[in-house]
Amino acid sequence: MRHVQPLLVYATVDEMALTFLAVFSSTLVLVALFSTGLLYQYWHAPPDQLPRSIPLLDGLLVLLAVGSTRFSVRMAYRPPSAAEAVDARRVLIVGAGVVGQMTVKELRANPAAGLRPVGFIDDDPRKQHLHIVNLPVLGGREDLPQVVRDYEIDQVVIAIASASGKTIREFLQLCEAAGVPARTVPSVSAILETRSG
Repeated sequence: MRHVQPLLVYATVDEMALTFLAVFSSTLVLVALFSTGLLYQYWHAPPDQLPRSIPLLDGLLVLLAVGSTRFSVRMAYRPPSAAEAVDARRVLIVGAGVVGQMTVKELRANPAAGLRPVGFIDDDPRKQHLHIVNLPVLGGREDLPQVVRDYEIDQVVIAIASASGKTIREFLQLCEAAGVPARTVPSVSAILETRSG
């Protein structure tokens, strides 16, 4: 039976920012109404008996209520991990840019594929020794054969958005020499062109 995920699992940081903006805007309106005294006519208590902190407390409570219902499911939900599969193939991602990160997220979101990303290879010196989407950048292209051996890589995925044909061939040759199968993923521009065609 196919596992159905609740929609709230897909709550994003952007939605959190929009929620915060909406609550913040409404709180500012309440503060303005309190400051001008327009709301006091609806209370039996005189203005000096109403705490000025009411709008701020109201905004905080609304943010907690809306945020908790919206994002608690996302925080509590733990999808099955490919790392838990005994026969999961260990995958090395070439390219820690946008396409590489998208590839990792797709592999993690589809554990049934039996592919477990373990790290990146990237030639950008600024990315060396960093962790990107919780995966280490293990070196540049010259390190690929050693990384394949040290981390027992079963497959290499080349995910570089702007890679030339020459660069792709060089990586394919490195993978062939290391005795590991390799495949490429389309660039973002290629995906957009395919969808618009």
